[in-house]
Amino acid sequence: MRWANNTQGDGIVSPALHLGMALLIMLTVGLGWYGGGLPGGPEKGDVFYWHKRLGALLLRCWWSGCCGTGCRRCRPVHCGVGKQSWPGPGIICTTC
Repeated sequence: MRWANNTQGDGIVSPALHLGMALLIMLTVGLGWYGGGLPGGPEKGDVFYWHKRLGALLLRCWWSGCCGTGCRRCRPVHCGVGKQSWPGPGIICTTC
């Protein structure tokens, strides 16, 4: 079992992160539906507090995955000379 992704397939970390995000999304949606049916009061405020906190966490996780190393522009670019480089978003490798 590999930890990291490579050209032959995904490691264990990538599916675990995707599963974690899916569970957080389901929990956040479930809290929103549950809190929507509650009458006004302290319990409803507590439920929506956690709903908003989990939503903010999901947004931060999505943003870091999309703008950190998750988007195609940020992944390593294979150069024609057999090297891999990290040129950064929107920058084309100059050695190709």
